[in-house]
Amino acid sequence: MIKKLLLLVTFLSLVVLSGCTTPQTETPKEITGLHGTIYQIFVRSFADSDGDGIGDLNGITQKLDYLQSLNVKALWLMPIQPNSAYHGYEVTDYYGINPEYGTMDDFQNLVNKAKEKGIEIILDMVINHSSHKHPWFIEAMKGDPKYLNYYVTTTKSMSDTVDGKQVWHQNGKYSYYAYFFYTQPDLNFFNPEVQEELINIGKFWVNLGVKGFRIDGAMHLYATREYPDQAYNWFDNVLFLHKLRTEMRKKDPDFYTLGEVWTDANAYSLYYQGLDSAVDFDISNLLVDTASKNGNDNYVNRIVKLYNLYREQNPDFIGAPFLRNHDMDRLASIPGIDNNLAKMRMAAEMLLTLPGNPIIYYGEEIGMLGWKTDGTHGWYDETRRLPLPWADASETFWISTNINKDVKSPTVQAGDANSLWNTYRRILKVRAENKALHYGNTLEPYELNNYRLQGYYRTYTNGSETQKVLIIHNLDITPQDISVSGRILYLTNQETAPSTVTVLPPKTTVIVDVTGAS
Repeated sequence: MIKKLLLLVTFLSLVVLSGCTTPQTETPKEITGLHGTIYQIFVRSFADSDGDGIGDLNGITQKLDYLQSLNVKALWLMPIQPNSAYHGYEVTDYYGINPEYGTMDDFQNLVNKAKEKGIEIILDMVINHSSHKHPWFIEAMKGDPKYLNYYVTTTKSMSDTVDGKQVWHQNGKYSYYAYFFYTQPDLNFFNPEVQEELINIGKFWVNLGVKGFRIDGAMHLYATREYPDQAYNWFDNVLFLHKLRTEMRKKDPDFYTLGEVWTDANAYSLYYQGLDSAVDFDISNLLVDTASKNGNDNYVNRIVKLYNLYREQNPDFIGAPFLRNHDMDRLASIPGIDNNLAKMRMAAEMLLTLPGNPIIYYGEEIGMLGWKTDGTHGWYDETRRLPLPWADASETFWISTNINKDVKSPTVQAGDANSLWNTYRRILKVRAENKALHYGNTLEPYELNNYRLQGYYRTYTNGSETQKVLIIHNLDITPQDISVSGRILYLTNQETAPSTVTVLPPKTTVIVDVTGAS
């Protein structure tokens, strides 16, 4: 393992150094790559354009003005290919569009219209496994040698378990490996033909204007016990992810990769050697836990330690903080948050002042509810992915539930100066307009941090251009005295920032431009 690690570090260092030049102190560097807030969309639930109750691509296109009003810079579309599951993670055709969502022309129109508004498209790429109804797998189970080798198969009877669950499944005379579920057979990454196939699939979508991929199950590509006695191999995973990104960047030098590596930070930090970003589960837990309480004297220190850990693997890493996603109960439904507006607002302000590319799960900006149910109504994760309540003809109705009946629509919240939606709008505007917030991964603790007040500096420097901002969160339910010098950029619930702030109200945030301040 040590030898492999040294080889990987050497290989990636050579790749990085081959394109490096020593920057001139006063010469600004061109900013490349994807930088900005990512908005995650479950297409089925987002917006319906044709009245069939199912969200679609044209529905998203019709809501681009809404997304632009939030200063969103990229849309992460959960899987849009033809599928055998409602959620999209069982792909039957990697080159197509789910007919429930529209056509390839609809997709191309969305890409083009979004780009006109400065919004890029990130596709959810399900490459760890396919559907058991994919033609490749059907042919494999018929005994076709080519496609048998596309999957992890054997004629032996297998009973190995991983993480306490059965991962080998019988189909006629073949056993096949499927880590997540028997309907999701794992692809065989030891087969060069499979890798080539996936690279070609990626190129197909890049040619259509896709700016990035979110790689589903990135830590499972070469997964635990796919073969007897085979250890989990992160090294091979990272090499393939690096290869994928390299190939995509031959077509688009700014192509972006975001990986789902659902484990602890010490493990997923290694993936920054092959990815631009890894979905940051440790930060998610930290944000939600801190927002649910009235203080946390270790909040900023923990973030600094995490970012230093990632930087050791890749100095140019791009953080990907988030609150909740489609596999988790929604923020408003988390015990300790309990649909409390002040706590949801604080969580948003903490998220959207962090370095990197923060991710918003659709409907989070209006406080949507949702949690995993016990199957009583035939629902499980569906209730984490419910229709966004537009309160107009675009609202989807593929599933019927009253869970969000009391959540005010975006239109209603837009008219309420104190709404959660307006918090998102204001702070995202400030983030987009200030380079110290928009770019870079620097974060320096505020000197006067304590249990109730947690703050940090964000700095942007490019040639002779510099900006430094101070963010202070009052986590407590009581007002806190502060003393800051500089130009106020943002104060919770204020449409126009005041000239000075000496008292920070309960559960609020202030952002101050302190460039040049002593």
